[in-house]
Amino acid sequence: MESVRVWAEARHWGYRFLDDRFFEFAPAGVRERCAGNLYALSDICRLRWMQQELDAGVERVIWADADVLVFAPSMLDVTTQSGYAFAHEIFLPVRMDGKFDVLEGCNNALMVCERRGRSMLDRYLALCMARLATLPPGPVPRTALGPSLLREWQGKDEFELIGHVGLFTRIIMEQIADGTGGLVAECARRARGRLAAANLCHFLRNATPPEQRPEFDELYLKAVTALLTTRGAALYGEEQPRT
Repeated sequence: MESVRVWAEARHWGYRFLDDRFFEFAPAGVRERCAGNLYALSDICRLRWMQQELDAGVERVIWADADVLVFAPSMLDVTTQSGYAFAHEIFLPVRMDGKFDVLEGCNNALMVCERRGRSMLDRYLALCMARLATLPPGPVPRTALGPSLLREWQGKDEFELIGHVGLFTRIIMEQIADGTGGLVAECARRARGRLAAANLCHFLRNATPPEQRPEFDELYLKAVTALLTTRGAALYGEEQPRT
């Protein structure tokens, strides 16, 4: 979160940290339906918060998840042509044989909306509410209102993507920490523009057994330090960070 604050202040933008009162942006019925799934609940709350900010007169609002790391702030550009954009996503799941697939989409870990793009927020929120109403009884899937819903929407309507954000799973973080591995190079190669930030997929820590979390934290600290120290040059096999 500190890296996002530094990025915002370097651009002379206001920065706001939202604590757990953020979840009050969701109606009571949504909080009850999403019980046990803070990810889906957050998908609703961020849209309502962004709407509030735009309605209050803000010209542009940018949302960044708490696990978004900005390691090359001067290169992270969220300028849009349409008035809104979502983070471009390249997911590289590794198969049992060691090979990997390439899945391309988008996510709302980093998203931007200007006043002229306000109708996007309204439509996205309406789609979220409609999806909640049609889901079968039981727990709401983690990505039901985020990447999964956006992937369906993207298939029907083209929208702008922020091309400097990577999706860093644990295996990619391991390769960054070790300074080796083909997934890192593939992720950098397929990105739309030079990578300047990353979604660190913190949900993976929540899914890690408690006794293994110290090892998880040590790994991520090492990888994050490498990214911040080199300003992303570690992703490209460069010895010196770019300015």
